[in-house]
This record gives sequence, structure tokens and C-alpha cells, in this order.
Amino acid sequence: MNNIFFDFISNCKYKNIAENNLPDFQFCTDSRNIIKNSWFLALKGVNFDGHAFCNLAIEKGAKGLIVNEDFDLSQLKNTNQINIIKVQNTLKTYQEIANFYRRQLNKTKFIAITGSNGKTTTKEVLYLVLKQKYKTECSSSNENNEIGVPKNILNINKNTEIFISECGMRGLNQIKELVEIIEPDYTAITNIGSSHIGILGSREKIAEAKSEIFRFAPSNSLAFIPADEALLETWKTSAENNAQIKFKYFDFSAVQNIKFENGFLYFTYRNYEFSLASSNWTTIYNACLIIEIALELNLNYSEIQKGLAEYKPGSGRGALIKLKSGVQIIDETYNASPDSVVALAKSLNYLGDNKQKVLILGEIAELGSSGEELLNSMRENLIKNLDFIILIGKGNLNLAQNLGEKAHYFPEQKEALLFLKQNNYLTENFLLGFKASRVSKLEEIIKQLQEME
Repeated sequence: MNNIFFDFISNCKYKNIAENNLPDFQFCTDSRNIIKNSWFLALKGVNFDGHAFCNLAIEKGAKGLIVNEDFDLSQLKNTNQINIIKVQNTLKTYQEIANFYRRQLNKTKFIAITGSNGKTTTKEVLYLVLKQKYKTECSSSNENNEIGVPKNILNINKNTEIFISECGMRGLNQIKELVEIIEPDYTAITNIGSSHIGILGSREKIAEAKSEIFRFAPSNSLAFIPADEALLETWKTSAENNAQIKFKYFDFSAVQNIKFENGFLYFTYRNYEFSLASSNWTTIYNACLIIEIALELNLNYSEIQKGLAEYKPGSGRGALIKLKSGVQIIDETYNASPDSVVALAKSLNYLGDNKQKVLILGEIAELGSSGEELLNSMRENLIKNLDFIILIGKGNLNLAQNLGEKAHYFPEQKEALLFLKQNNYLTENFLLGFKASRVSKLEEIIKQLQEME
């Protein structure tokens, strides 16, 4: 690999490069986690500059530096036996190196997934399914941006048969940037919702941004998209005509016989009964996509169900918690959008049986100038599906007023926690759903409730 990499870097400006003494083909961007005999790649952002840590990287064992061309090498204390490459933009070079390595993995199939909601869960469950038949890896945690995607690609084992990459998005052309690194064989969009509408302004623009995942994929790649999303149809037609992209639909309306028992959702899709551990019925929507991808990759129904059975919801992503007091909690505190809030309200209604169904809602971020309109658009569904709604944070004051007598509003979490305790919400007669954007840190209330046990 190093000999091939030498050809790749030969056009860069460099000093002290020796083909027979290159560092290992390993790359670090964080001086706190240096791998000995690796390259340290000094990334520069708005709030950080990796060039300030080049000396520390060398002290910790890095044997090569990749720096921007304006970096003053006289700042380095010791360059003996150190390979140094100068480039115009270290981030762009990092991405090019990742794409270079991706092209060496010509026996690995790449799947790229995006969507307004559910992309992390879809990625993780798809990994559990596909590993039943193939040597499969997936991107770590939520490292789904311009730095995380190349990092994950460069860590792929050369024997991997399938790699699944999550692609995040904060604006137009960002998914395009990621797709050009990944060059996926298969792409998927979970849904088009209202996440990031404060940045992009409309669902139409969100659809345009999400469609980059198939519009800039290699010709003849296969894209999976929801059957019920009209906003993607224009972009689909364009990609079919201009890049010969092929498409397959997954169809939630084809699901039948949904039921919830003992923490598991059961449903029928393609005339086969599936089940998975989840307290959120929208997980079935993601499962339809997973099933279609798995079938395309020649898994049988038994292998798919075996993978689904291994799924356990992570913290903040729909885990069902039962306290000793008997109250049940659905923990969806990892993130929120108006669409996912409505989905949780429907899940509470569906799963609640004869219980009192209560949503504890923290603030939702990134709604922009459409914030009040989007929040109020949830009103009808919240009133219809819930017995009570507890709203926390100043951003929820107007919504609380519009929800009427079902709503209880508190500026701070500690006031909401006290209300739950004093009004007997923590009994077996209640099902509580917690939902908020990360900035709200709503999981702290759940943590305190567990500590009370």
C-alpha cells in the first residue's frame, strides 16, 4: 500500500520524503490519539488548528506530517526521520486519501445512507442484518460528516465485503462532498422531514439536498427511496436520465398486522412476519428499507429476521425503561424534529393501552424562522394522541399556550421533575415519552428518576 501511496503523493510539495521510509498507511487527525509510525494530518477549522500540535504529534510517535502549504516548518523542533508533505488544503487531501483507499477496496460493496430521521438506527440495524451473510462494517457512532466519513473509510479492513456509511447534512452540496469520497454502490434515503429546515428553508430544499446521495453516486448504482415521498420524484427522474441511476422503493403502506407485545413490535412485510425490539412504530418504516436492501443483496427472510432480532435500542434512541414504581419510559432524548415528535406521540397512543400517555418535550433546535409554525403544526396530533404534554424550555412557551388544558409548561427541568413526582405521574398507570434536541439534555431527568429508585 505504501508504494502505491507514494505515487499518490508524488505530485504534492514535500520535504524529507523517502519512498523506502514512509510511515505506515495510517492517519491521525487528533494529537491525543497518535498511532506510532503514522501520518499526522493537521486539519484547520474555524475553532481549531491542528498545525499547533505538530510537535506534540511527533513526540508521540508520528513519523509523517501532512500540513497546509503556508505552514512555517521552522516551528518544528525535530524533523529528523520525519516525512513532511505540504498541500493546499489538508481536509481536501484527507478526503482524497480516503477515496484513494476506497478505490483499492474493489471487492468491498459500499452503502451510503441519509435521511431526516432514522439514518443512524437504519445503519446500525442494517449492519446487524447484513453481517448474517457478509463480512460487514459500518461507520462509527455518528461520524457522518466531512471529517468522520474519511476517518471511517480509512479504518476499513481490507477483507470487508460490505461497508455501510451514514451521511449527515447541514446544507446543500454537503452530501455531494461525502458521496464523492464514498463512491457508493448502493444509496438510501430514509425519509424527507423537517430536520434542518431552519437552514434550508423548506422540505423541497431538504429533498434536493438529500437527493445528492444518489444524484452524485457512480453511474448504475442502485438507490432505495420511500415510495410515499413525492418530493424526490423530480430528482429521481433526472438521475435516471442523466446518470443511469437505478431505483427501488420501500413501501410502509405495504406493512400489515402491526402489534406490540412485551417490548417487541411485530409486523408483516412481503408476506413474512418480522419482529424487532422497539417502542417506536416508525422503526418499522426503517425496517422496510433494511429488508429491501437485504433482499437485493441475496439474504433470505430467515437471515433478515435473525439480524433484526439482535437489535437493542440505544440510549436516547427509543429504549423502553421500566422503573420500580411501575411507570414505563420511552427514551428518545438523543434528538428531535417536529416529524419525530409526532411519531413518538403516535407511538405512545398505540402502545399505551389503558395507560395515561404523557409526552415530556424539551426544546427542538434548528427550526429557524419557521419554528413557531412548525411547532404549532404538531398541535392536532399531540392533542389527539396524548393525555398530557409537559413542555420544558422558553422555546416551548407559545406551543404550550396553544395546546390548552392538556399542556403543562415549565421553564426549567427541575420544575418539570418536581411536577412529575408531586402529581403521581410515576406509577404503573402512566407511559412517559421523553423527546428533545441534544441541546436540551433532557436525558438528565430520566437519569434523576432512575437514581430515585
